[in-house]
Amino acid sequence: MKTKTLLFLLLLSLYGQAQLPIFKTFNWDTIPSIPENVLAEKLILKNTEQIEFIDIDDKLNEYLLIHIVELINSPEQVELNNKKFIPINDESELIEAKIRIISPNKEVFNFDESNILTSIDETSGVNHKYFALERMEPGSVIDYYYVLKKSPAYNGKREYIQNEFQILEYNFELYSPKRLDFLFKIYNDSATIVLDTTMHEINHWGVHLKNIAGLKKEDQSPYYTSLKQLVYKLDKNSSKNIRDISSFGNASSIIYSNLFSPLDKKDLKELTSFFKEIKLSKKASTTEKIIAIEDFVKDNINIVGNSNINYSKIETIVKLKSATETGIIRLLIKLYQLVDIDIQVVMTADRTTIIFDEDFESYHPLVDYLIYFPKTDKYIAPSLFEYRYGLIPWELTDNKGLFVKEISLGEFKTGIGKVRKIAPLTHEASYQNIDAKVTISNDFSSADIILTTEAMGYYATSTQPYYNLFNADYKKEFTQLFFAQFFPESKLTDGSVKYGEAKYVGKQPFIQTFRTNTDELIDIAGNKYLFKVGRLIGHQIELYSESTRILPIDTRYNRSFNRQLKINIPEGYICNNMDDLLYSEHYTEGKDTILFFESKYSMDGNTLIIDIKEFYNQIHFSVDKYEQYREVVNIAADFEKKTLLFEKKE
Repeated sequence: MKTKTLLFLLLLSLYGQAQLPIFKTFNWDTIPSIPENVLAEKLILKNTEQIEFIDIDDKLNEYLLIHIVELINSPEQVELNNKKFIPINDESELIEAKIRIISPNKEVFNFDESNILTSIDETSGVNHKYFALERMEPGSVIDYYYVLKKSPAYNGKREYIQNEFQILEYNFELYSPKRLDFLFKIYNDSATIVLDTTMHEINHWGVHLKNIAGLKKEDQSPYYTSLKQLVYKLDKNSSKNIRDISSFGNASSIIYSNLFSPLDKKDLKELTSFFKEIKLSKKASTTEKIIAIEDFVKDNINIVGNSNINYSKIETIVKLKSATETGIIRLLIKLYQLVDIDIQVVMTADRTTIIFDEDFESYHPLVDYLIYFPKTDKYIAPSLFEYRYGLIPWELTDNKGLFVKEISLGEFKTGIGKVRKIAPLTHEASYQNIDAKVTISNDFSSADIILTTEAMGYYATSTQPYYNLFNADYKKEFTQLFFAQFFPESKLTDGSVKYGEAKYVGKQPFIQTFRTNTDELIDIAGNKYLFKVGRLIGHQIELYSESTRILPIDTRYNRSFNRQLKINIPEGYICNNMDDLLYSEHYTEGKDTILFFESKYSMDGNTLIIDIKEFYNQIHFSVDKYEQYREVVNIAADFEKKTLLFEKKE
């Protein structure tokens, strides 16, 4: 159930005084002028968004007018802007749309609804409507607007004010019947939404900004939450004397009624029968019960996008082995209640795209579901097959969420919610370790290598849950592709996999072992032999700093890397540059080590043992800490380039 599912249960009184749609007063007659001497590849001259809630035939409607004027000033931007999409869905209707291109020599080319094309997204099946623009050239201006009639959305919406290109003029306006009172908040800017006191028959709020600088994306940054943006919500309906319409309290009640509602006899019978198939031991601990129920449900019930309400009913789910997201959450809740496991439902959002602000209660950050177990202080992602107990999507961690629990007031039961932090996992929970054993031939013609990788937590979720579902040919292909990341020019002589099943996610590492005999890492320079030892740790990212960092750092999740490389050196040879392997870099805050990289070596007879330890135990870094973070990341990239130099003993 997404945010829109929450809306229909808070329908307002829709009677009010007839109101002429404001969008009908929109004037598109003036041809925009083209600025001169613009160096930017794209410049947004005007961006207007006008939202209007209006009563028509005793029903509340929403109209959205978007008007954008932009200068397209490079061949690349001409290519990127040769289509302009109109976001129409099943709950909206296109009322009007026009677009025109003004060439650099002031020639105007007009398009209207008759020029709108439709394409189908093969993945989602969604229809996209768009204008295909011809006769564009660098220096052209695109001027377009459209009006949509929509199903009213008022319990929390977000609109971006800023993007990667400079905006010379930005306008936001919202109109509503007098009885409806909206609240607003702007983020990353000091501007405020102002109520127009000159309008007495309807409410009118707006904000008008000029010269908004573009904000470019940067690697590992919280880009979307750093943009200037506003949110709005309906707060009061004076005709019904209703307040706090879009509160977390109301949302909690709706979530509870949708997910915790009692089962009828048929559903209860099917639930009991389904539960018996899990075959839980009577001596099972709380953790064992949680894991067994989750694994059985996720391994036997398919998630479907079908909007048919029957797929949310226990009886249908059990019989057809298919469920909607809401349905599978209800099934899990009822199963955990059968074994007296206390649970709470959590609603949160991707922290990289949505700001969860507990001081501005709104439904728009209530997007993704988790189930929380207070006794063990852990979560499950109920509708995601690849995540299992203790491991949830990283973008939902280190964020706030609305925790909804069941309470009893006598015989009456309801749900209450509280905003709490969803803590991230520590660096020990997600790691990518490497163990390499290398035996170099006596004549340095090749090396026999046994390489073992261990991927745990977030490093395993893309493969570990699905490996046992691959057929034999694809397993072979997958192993070869992964091996090629280390040795693209070599032949895999043997490979094996361990713990390649969903039930091991977050509990055991996904282990792959490869064996090869190769000359790929060996070069000869006169009477010296070079061994590319850094290649054994695989490809490492490198952060460049060609310009001043603007945005803070978001590193996704805490993580660690432990690598041990054992190099058996042929008799009669020595390594002359082992000290080049020594690295030590760390960053601490107070008593806590946040960033760490250390590489050291030792000798055991003819075996050179290299131990590398690296971890990142903080997710967010302010801009002034960027250099410390970059230095540690780049050390690993430096090690990847390391080469050992061997020569005969004198």
